[in-house]
Amino acid sequence: MELDLREISRKENSEMPIDLSVDLSGEEIDGIFPLKKPVTLKGVIKNSADVLKLNAVLNAFYLKPCDRCFEETEQQITLNIKRVFVTQEENENDDYILVPLLKFNVDEFLRSEIILNLPTLHLCSPDCLGICSVCGKNLNKFKCDCPK
Repeated sequence: MELDLREISRKENSEMPIDLSVDLSGEEIDGIFPLKKPVTLKGVIKNSADVLKLNAVLNAFYLKPCDRCFEETEQQITLNIKRVFVTQEENENDDYILVPLLKFNVDEFLRSEIILNLPTLHLCSPDCLGICSVCGKNLNKFKCDCPK
C-alpha cells in the first residue's frame, strides 16, 4: 500500500489521519510467515512549517515457536512511532523516512519497523524451561528423569 503525500505537502498546517489495517501474512521473516493477523497503523501525518511528521501507533501480533520449548507463541508488538518524512537523504537518522517522490510505502515501512523491534528471544513466558536435551520432553509440561 502506498500513500501519496503530495497534497498534504502543499498545505501548511494540514493533517492526514491514518487508520490502516494491512495484511502482511505473506511476508517472510526469519524463514516463517509470523504475521497471521492484519497489522494496524493509527495516527496522523502533519504538515508543520513544511515538514511532514508521522505520529502513529503500530500494532501487530507475531506468531512463531518459542525459542526454548518450540511451542507456538503469539506476542503483541505495540510501537509508538514518531518520524519525519524527507525527500532526499539528509543523513543517517532512524527518525527519517525517505520518500523521494512523496510516496510512502506503508507495507515496507511496517515490515521494517516490526523486524527492527523484535525481541532477541521469542519466549512463551519469561520462565520457560525449554526442552530436555536428552529426551526432548517439554519441561514446562512434563518432568523427565534424565540425568542433568
